[in-house]
Amino acid sequence: MAGVPGLEPRTSEAAAIQGEFWRWLDLVFTHQDALEREDLIGYAGELGLDVDRFIQDIDSDAVAARIERDLESAEASGAHATPTFFIEGRRLLGDYDARTLAAALESSRRGTRTRETSSGKG
Repeated sequence: MAGVPGLEPRTSEAAAIQGEFWRWLDLVFTHQDALEREDLIGYAGELGLDVDRFIQDIDSDAVAARIERDLESAEASGAHATPTFFIEGRRLLGDYDARTLAAALESSRRGTRTRETSSGKG
């Protein structure tokens, strides 16, 4: 997304604080040609967010710290691109086509059922 570097993650987090992360992403995605600070604040108003709180949150150290922690966590886990998939806490390597993902999930489910049966749960 174009616009002010680093601002969009802050605005997404600020919308999330008010419980509107997904509606925010849907709206911003349709306006990728208008992502300046004023545009983003306007979208907050369109969604009915508390705009004063939204502005305070996008400028807050707490939101900046949250984003930094998320970036550090992604880096530490090996998530260098989108999408990155994890199954049972392990990063899925290779292709991300539907067949590969389904096979990895099915394999994981079989492993879970096997462990539950052998431990007396199933």
